Amino acid sequence: MKKTLLALFLFAICFKTQMAISQTLPIDKETGAIIYSEVITVDSVSKDELYKRAKSCFVTLFKNSSDVIKNENSSDGTITGKGVIKAYARALGTDYDGGYVNFFITIACKDGRYKYIITNLTHEGTGSKMPSGGNLENESVSTWTNKQWSIMKQQTNKSIIDLISQIKQIMLQKTIQSEDW
Repeated sequence: MKKTLLALFLFAICFKTQMAISQTLPIDKETGAIIYSEVITVDSVSKDELYKRAKSCFVTLFKNSSDVIKNENSSDGTITGKGVIKAYARALGTDYDGGYVNFFITIACKDGRYKYIITNLTHEGTGSKMPSGGNLENESVSTWTNKQWSIMKQQTNKSIIDLISQIKQIMLQKTIQSEDW
């Protein structure tokens, strides 16, 4: 009886942990994909100015924006890129190099508003000690413990939320006009 109660208790904790993690990640109900997306209103700012600010986001937030940016279209106000953030695995209370999480990012600008979209989050491991986990939509992967995978997803979620916060700050700043010499 005690073993049955203990097993049920442990199952409930694991289920609750998985539900909490899936609730923190923005999962699209139709596709099941993780998608961070929001339309932000910026009153009285032109599409061209917002596009310059979006470009500034890529330059400021990524070490080498030319490697990140995959497509720029100033006429439709869209910049698309492929970003990377560091991933960590936790074992015995210590964070270890967990590889990287790759993602696609788009900032689309219109007069008075912009939209960011961050999607296609995929874990890339560092080799045999920390193998790739694949899409972050995966509930579990055979190469990680469920707890490690959940923690890595939580850390990635926090990193993406921090990135979004920085995007919002930069998109509020006026671009500096340079004088032509």
